[in-house]
Amino acid sequence: MQRRRPARASSEQAMPGGSKPVKRIRKGKGDTTDKVELERILGLTSASNASLTCCEAKGVVAYPAGCVVVLYYPRKSRQQHIISPVRKPVSCLAFSQDGNYLATGESGHQPVVRIWELQDTPVLVQELSEHRFGVSVVAFSPKGKFLVSVGYEHDMRVIVWKWRGATQLASNKISTKVAALSFSPDGSYFVTVGNRHIRFWSMDVTAHKASQQHAQPLQGRSAVLGEFRTLNFVSVACGGEKCGYSAFVVSSKGQLMQFSPEQRQLQKFVSLQTSGALSVVVGEHIYCGCVDGVVRVFDPANLSYIASLPNPHPLGVDVSSIIDPSALLECTDGKEKFKFPDVSALTLDSVNHRLSCVYSDRSLYVWDISNVAKVGKTRSFLHHASAIWDIEMYPEFTDGTQSPLPPGTFITAGADSTIRLWNVSKASSSMFRNIYSKELIQTIDVLKKDASGYVPEGDQNGIRSVKISPDGRHLASGDRSGNLRIYDLEFFDETDVIEAHDGEILSVDFSCPQAGTGRQFLASGSRDRLVHVFDTEEYNLVQTLDDHSAAVTDVKFVDRENSVDLVSSANDKSIMFRSLQEDSFQCRHHVAGKSSCQAMTLASDQDTLIAACHDRMIRVYSVANGKKSRTIKPSTSDVGSPCKVELDPSGTVLAVCGTDRCITLVNSQSGETVASLHGHSESITGVKFTLDCQRLISVSADGCIFIWRMSRTLGEVMQEKLLEQRRASGVFAPLVESALALVSPAHTMTPAKTRLANNRYTFVVAPEPSERLGSGGSPTLKSSETTSTTANHETCDTSHGGTECHQNSYRFSIGQLPGWAQDQMKSGSDTGSAEAAINQLPSQQQQQQQ
Repeated sequence: MQRRRPARASSEQAMPGGSKPVKRIRKGKGDTTDKVELERILGLTSASNASLTCCEAKGVVAYPAGCVVVLYYPRKSRQQHIISPVRKPVSCLAFSQDGNYLATGESGHQPVVRIWELQDTPVLVQELSEHRFGVSVVAFSPKGKFLVSVGYEHDMRVIVWKWRGATQLASNKISTKVAALSFSPDGSYFVTVGNRHIRFWSMDVTAHKASQQHAQPLQGRSAVLGEFRTLNFVSVACGGEKCGYSAFVVSSKGQLMQFSPEQRQLQKFVSLQTSGALSVVVGEHIYCGCVDGVVRVFDPANLSYIASLPNPHPLGVDVSSIIDPSALLECTDGKEKFKFPDVSALTLDSVNHRLSCVYSDRSLYVWDISNVAKVGKTRSFLHHASAIWDIEMYPEFTDGTQSPLPPGTFITAGADSTIRLWNVSKASSSMFRNIYSKELIQTIDVLKKDASGYVPEGDQNGIRSVKISPDGRHLASGDRSGNLRIYDLEFFDETDVIEAHDGEILSVDFSCPQAGTGRQFLASGSRDRLVHVFDTEEYNLVQTLDDHSAAVTDVKFVDRENSVDLVSSANDKSIMFRSLQEDSFQCRHHVAGKSSCQAMTLASDQDTLIAACHDRMIRVYSVANGKKSRTIKPSTSDVGSPCKVELDPSGTVLAVCGTDRCITLVNSQSGETVASLHGHSESITGVKFTLDCQRLISVSADGCIFIWRMSRTLGEVMQEKLLEQRRASGVFAPLVESALALVSPAHTMTPAKTRLANNRYTFVVAPEPSERLGSGGSPTLKSSETTSTTANHETCDTSHGGTECHQNSYRFSIGQLPGWAQDQMKSGSDTGSAEAAINQLPSQQQQQQQ
């Protein structure tokens, strides 16, 4: 058997026990991704127990997010990432029992099983290549000496590896799709399950000799199923000595079965009292994940029922409004009125008493099961349930304007028909906090719900584009049915719904208010070849433009000194430049190119238009005359086409993303490629720089949000240039991230306009998510888990229906100020107070501080 050698340089390290050395595969010196670090991922792509695992020795949970493996530490709420060297989705993973190694399998043509050594920085130590169409399950033997990998249905291979030497010990063919695999605790056998399939495989492979060229046949025998032979078995877990090393299997119909490993016969079974089951894990108890958010707990000795875990968040309900655990009573007492997501995957940490659950809407919960009768929620995260189509950053206001959302907020729109508002800044985490997700500010469900508040999947159209108005008060969204919706971002109400187009709306954009008249426009471009222009006062139709002969891919308003221009691009390879003349937009330049423009962005001076074209070229145009000034080739790849292009606020770096699942950072002046980033497993549909130029946020059709941190050198260059531009324009306010330490919450939101009926739009800080729910589902809190506030934030007491705000004193942090302000602060340090230091700042800075 020929083993494919790694393409990159490697070094060897001897392993204990006299075994063959493990190869360490290192990155090449020219790897440009080292300049940018993947800092945070919001989302996951785990769909079964095969793609969710935990390490009891280190207390870490692992799950895939596109082409990246996320190592999540619940105790510290910290992430660590392993990025696959190829752009193939991670389909399965498994820890070794000691937690030192992690095995990953991938989907796609010619997949590879990779072994990673987990250190401070994970190191790739081995690659196993034998499957052809994808790897569905991987698992280490209990002692970590062997590894079992199972291919996809068309691959039909079960392989036992001696992974340290990349030796294939035994293999066999299998005629069905394997859904799950589990080793016995003593390592003598393992079990695979699938559609009408339960098979026990013997691990008697010690007689294999290294001199043999071919792997020996792997011996396996099917279980005796009897009347259950037609069922689809979806998950399996092998128990320990307490239950006689039996194998526990769940079926898609909702039965839990116990099989004896010696006779391979069904010993006993029990109904889970649900319409279906999806996953099972075994420890001190048996935990069965079922449909509708149900997790049943059984005794492995006799399969007697013990308890059920609390339900997760209900579907179709605004979970961001739930900031008090007592609100869970409404979902628990009247459980028949709500629908809950199915439990797709489970993993058990018996040492730390944690059960991690992934639900069908891609949410992640970590439950504290130290007391099964009184389960507590340690952590929970809510994500998009499917593809994300657009992203928008909330604008920054340097003139003292009050904004309804905290700085650093960004908005995403997805195919699950939701618009979600996120904020990952620690400084603003206490605002809008709910008990389900600290990062999620608000979820806007676009479609109408039934009586239970649930939207059936077949009725979801998906949101293709979003745009925030320049004043930050309104949000426009376009869906796949051609409907244009307007939302008030102060109370998240839907103010207008316009049936604007016959096809999906691919782009929307607001113009700035005109000088003198204050008139403002909203434009939408659709696949029906039309561009509609609306007046934002009452959103009446002003003009319909039908100049294009193909789908309109992007629309942009250009706010010039004395006029407003509208630029539109389409798949007919044309770009239209229009100017507002009296009450209508008239075409003044028609640019016909060699390739269709897929996305556009404007420079900060509003004089330069940057277009990403279908032929993977970036073309730069002058807005004044419509002439092309230069062409940039961001990548040498001939795969895919760009979907979006974005220029950072300082105008230093261009970010281009597309169907090649790669983000290319380009120097906007020289056209040189700065970095190439990959990690998403599907087309990247949007990228945005944060307003302080320190991070890049990308969204993809895989449903994940990646937050990349710029390198220190690149970030300093971008920030310095941005500060120079601000000083030149007379703006002395610090950048958004720095301003969080200086701006009080009252500056970020107006408490007088909050709604106190449901205690939603107040500065109440919810307790840390360690709520305890008894067997009846009623939430209780410990005395130390009462509602409290953190330093540097306002405290509002709404217990009596009123709002009493008390502002705690906060400390100035000189390190968060720009250099020129630090000098002023140090020169005023003799007074011993922050007020005296502020008085020595420039007069214009004083006004903005106040």
